[in-house]
Amino acid sequence: MKEGIKVLESLNKPALVIDYAHKIIYANQLLSYFLNKPLEKIIGEYCYNAITCDLCFKECPFISVFEHNSSFEKKQINFYDDSGEAKLVDYNISPYEYDKTRGALITIASSNTDLKEAETIDIPNKTINLINFYESTFDMIDEGIVLVNENFKIFKSNKSMENITGYNLSELIGQPCPKICYIPEGYSCPFDYCYKNKKDKEEIYSIILRKNSTPILVKAQIKLLKDSSEKLVGGIAVVKRILDFERLKKEYPLDDIITESDSMKEVISLLAVAGFSNKDFLITGQTGTGKKFLASKLKLFHRNPNVHVFTLNTKGLSSDQILNELFGYAKDSFEGAFESKQGLIEKANNGILIIDDVCDLSLETQNRLLSVLKTGTTYRLGDNTPYPTSFQLVAITSKDLKFMLEKGLFNDELYELISSLKISLPSLIDRQKDIVGLIEYFLAEMKKKGKEKNLSKISESALNLLLQYPWEGNVQELKNVIEHIYLTSSSTKKEITAEMLPAIIRDTVIKSHKTKSTQQEREQIIKVLRETNLDRNEASKILGYSRITLWRKIKQYNITIQELLELH
Repeated sequence: MKEGIKVLESLNKPALVIDYAHKIIYANQLLSYFLNKPLEKIIGEYCYNAITCDLCFKECPFISVFEHNSSFEKKQINFYDDSGEAKLVDYNISPYEYDKTRGALITIASSNTDLKEAETIDIPNKTINLINFYESTFDMIDEGIVLVNENFKIFKSNKSMENITGYNLSELIGQPCPKICYIPEGYSCPFDYCYKNKKDKEEIYSIILRKNSTPILVKAQIKLLKDSSEKLVGGIAVVKRILDFERLKKEYPLDDIITESDSMKEVISLLAVAGFSNKDFLITGQTGTGKKFLASKLKLFHRNPNVHVFTLNTKGLSSDQILNELFGYAKDSFEGAFESKQGLIEKANNGILIIDDVCDLSLETQNRLLSVLKTGTTYRLGDNTPYPTSFQLVAITSKDLKFMLEKGLFNDELYELISSLKISLPSLIDRQKDIVGLIEYFLAEMKKKGKEKNLSKISESALNLLLQYPWEGNVQELKNVIEHIYLTSSSTKKEITAEMLPAIIRDTVIKSHKTKSTQQEREQIIKVLRETNLDRNEASKILGYSRITLWRKIKQYNITIQELLELH
């Protein structure tokens, strides 16, 4: 099949292959240019829907090929495009087998100037078709190349894109761009971002989800293609792989980020996107998932490794105190303001500002912050002097921002701005494969703090309990548990055993087992009663209960006759 494709692609004329059902099973790029249609609107269509000629109204030229298995040539035939415009051509038709399917091959040549000979260029003693030359050079370029149609479906790609995505070319062609490449900003893909923001050309950091589901960071140079009436007809992207998680760990000091889970690897890749792009962003996640820890790592990926970072922790602060800390104030602007004070927003100029928790900001503070982000100017409280400032905002919260929006407690425009790049930290339950690594890391860190002990691993029974514990406090709770065990354990202990775990962990898991056991027993009673047509004598024998015990359990589990008959 590959040899057949090479032969077809080497043709310097528009060409197509149809099968016995008159469906087009192959067309080359020159035919796409000739018909002014993307290949995906040609391949798979019936020939008379994709292309129409004079003979379609008289006798189908392909029937003769199929019946007599012979070739022939037709001259001065009108081909019609979608607008009805005719192009006078000559064409050859011959039997052809493509991908083990017998059919017919048609090649088109011009009869007049409507179809000009393709441009040619000279390459040391050879003259080759310009379009074929461009397509062949795609595979010589180190960067990935993708061409999409107006619906952002891929119709052309190159070998480098295979290496970047893990998909082969046949798998890439026809795929919607958003299925493979996306930007977590409320847009389906980089092309969608450019189109909706009316940017014909843009350089964008984005994420590619490889065939093996591993996210990687790429930089894409996007160019939208439009016709003479400014209608979108497609786009081209030149894609360069930046770093995936494994490369990030090699290039940056990330030894304290312990993970084997895909969700956390994507989080780190997104953080790299934020750092490289200098874009404001939002970090969300349950309590204890490590939001502040993650924000502290942003500096690693910043274009300026010496960038200054300023943090506002809103916990325990009143609305007025938050306002004062962020914007500063002029001397005598309020009682107790004995001297002027710079706000964090002013200090963070050319740096990074982290706000934890952004949901604690009053609407007044939110509005002022939005104004700063839009204008690049801040004012101290009680002072009309403008101070220029430009910083990257990192907004952190564990609260439900969408709920606050619905209740009118959060500025929707500010939300749109900070959530255009959103990093959601997974709970510890969603990254259970990381628990062993985290435990070993926490134990090693305790040793570094000076209290030397032999405790360095966890027993299978203890690990089994930890894997069943719900971890509502997430990584922070696990850290606290391991540190407590380390500090209270004997110096001769080498591994954490089940008996060393806090009672709350053991009791919670045991209670969970009882709940599951109770539910399973209830379901078993209902199942047997239904199978015995509600015969309690027979059911009690099968279940191994006395009739009185069965009756008590039916009462205990509130099993009603309606429930028993519901699916009976």
